[in-house]
Formats: sequence, structure tokens, C-alpha cells
Amino acid sequence: MHSQLVPALASHTTVALTDGQLDVTTSAFAGTRHPVALHAGPAGIYLSLDQAIEVGSALIAAAHHYRAVMAQRDAAPEAAP
Repeated sequence: MHSQLVPALASHTTVALTDGQLDVTTSAFAGTRHPVALHAGPAGIYLSLDQAIEVGSALIAAAHHYRAVMAQRDAAPEAAP
């Protein structure tokens, strides 16, 4: 299968991290098996569209879980010593 260049497919987003950044990009080539890439430094993780959605959903779920547990913990009355 030959990939076709479609410039409109390309995207790039940088997320600032405590010790660097995470670059999230999409390929400009139609028909690529792993069009989404995550880069933190020279190493990269290449994902299919379904994998990218699954990773994104897992990150969102983890953040919501952590936030909910912390809110419950912060709302609970302190135990008496």
C-alpha cells in the first residue's frame, strides 16, 4: 500500500511537563498504520488511531479517578487522634 501525502492531516501539539515536554503529532501521510506519535526526547511511541484514542481515554480516566479520590479524602472529616 502506497501512502499519499495529505498535508492537512499533519498536526503538532506540545504539552509542557515538569522536566521537559511531550510532543504529540499526526502523520501527513494517508494510509499510515501508526499515524499518531508521542515524543518525549529522542524516543517515540507510534500509535494507531484506535490505540491513540484508548491511551487518551485511559489518561483521562486516571486523572478523573485521582481527582475524585483526592476530593473525597479532602472532604472527609479528620480522624481524631
